[in-house]
Amino acid sequence: MRETPTAVTRIFRAGAAMALAALVAGCVQQPGQRTTTTPTQTAPERTVLAPGQVDPNGPVQVALLVPTGSGNAERDAIGRSLEQAARLAVADASSVNIQLQVIPTGGNAGRAGGAAAQAIAQGADVIVGPLFSTSVAQVGPTAQAAGVPVFAFSNNPAVAGQNVYILGKTFEDSAARMLSFAAAQGRNRAGVIYTQDAEGQAALNAVQAASRRTNAQLVASASYPRSREGIPAAGEAFTSAMTSAGANAVVMSDRGTGLIYAASFLPFYGLDVDNVQVMGLQELSGGAIAAERALDGAWYTVADPARAEAFAARYASRYGSQPHPLAGLAYDGIAAVAALIAEARQTGDFNVFAAQNITSPAGFAGVEGAFRFRPDGGNERALAIMEVSRDGPQLVDPAPAAFGLAGF
Repeated sequence: MRETPTAVTRIFRAGAAMALAALVAGCVQQPGQRTTTTPTQTAPERTVLAPGQVDPNGPVQVALLVPTGSGNAERDAIGRSLEQAARLAVADASSVNIQLQVIPTGGNAGRAGGAAAQAIAQGADVIVGPLFSTSVAQVGPTAQAAGVPVFAFSNNPAVAGQNVYILGKTFEDSAARMLSFAAAQGRNRAGVIYTQDAEGQAALNAVQAASRRTNAQLVASASYPRSREGIPAAGEAFTSAMTSAGANAVVMSDRGTGLIYAASFLPFYGLDVDNVQVMGLQELSGGAIAAERALDGAWYTVADPARAEAFAARYASRYGSQPHPLAGLAYDGIAAVAALIAEARQTGDFNVFAAQNITSPAGFAGVEGAFRFRPDGGNERALAIMEVSRDGPQLVDPAPAAFGLAGF
């Protein structure tokens, strides 16, 4: 439990340092572990915890904020899946003492802020969740004032920073993975086509940032209104922007029917889709996408498929249903907490959730692949590159097993 300025100072005797047990049996590295190890040390025999410190040998209070409780069936289903994945992670992390408190937010920003205040008043050492960026924006300042870190499920970098770390796969991470791989193959002149809305602007910012992290050069950008009338009206202009700049890789931010409709104008107005690599920032699964000529062969990123399948199988075995696609984020949030506690036990460090520990370059072994938090509150994930095909998704480049390998 975290020591707060108003709590009675705790004094305890620490026993011999405990060895970090594998979260799941097997010879491979398991979710929640660091990707490197730290030499074991013995904690001081008598230690007085300063405000904000946590005893890694005792119970650690974790508040899980999920979007249940609104009466909205979709949000309740997501919230249940997040909670179940988190409980699976707690069970796997049996070598540490995590006390999980689940607090419903209804997916409402105001309720999320109140949930954070409630969690902190009840002694939370760390908050995992909430899901929506508007809720994260309410939780962050409350938690920061109390010195409590937040591992949010959001993928919106705008709400990251200070004490908030986002777990969701970001546009920038996906763009950097694909642009880096494309540049290594000689496709280093990139263009981006994005929608004229907040999501599209975020995508443009992400691709610009990703190009600075890679060997790709951003040579063109163009946009269109996401409407039945706006897309064809802009089709010639956004295609011409790519061809006139000599782009040999084109990133598209849209999804679903909007993406299919916009992509159809690329070959119509002269983009050689057989020799220009099209990439999607969002998942390009489904037969309708593969049926569009411009998207046949397009790239997109996913978590390690083998790990994702293994997690889904374990989840289904325990709960009798398939996990929501976001459920792995809750598992990873708890797994990161468990890894930080276990490492603190080894080193005798009572600053369990200090920023330098959370943002260690070694990262964590997540349930669907390695990930790490960045100092700005964003994250980097080990992503696989998939290709759209009429025969189903095809693996182009597997997810790296650890940081420092291809793709990072």
